[in-house]
Amino acid sequence: NYSRAYLRHLFLSREILSFRLTTIHNLYYYTKFMSEIRQAIRDDRLAEFSHDFYRGEAESL
Repeated sequence: NYSRAYLRHLFLSREILSFRLTTIHNLYYYTKFMSEIRQAIRDDRLAEFSHDFYRGEAESL
């Protein structure tokens, strides 16, 4: 685990590690997200999932 300050430093100094860690984070996020979408489809609750997701995204802004 890396601190937010260290990650910020890596990103601002354009270190290659920052891009690698960002890619790993994004791959994890989208893999998990797609898994949740597939499960919602199997459970026939995609509309509910979509509503909950967008409500959560709006709250995080």
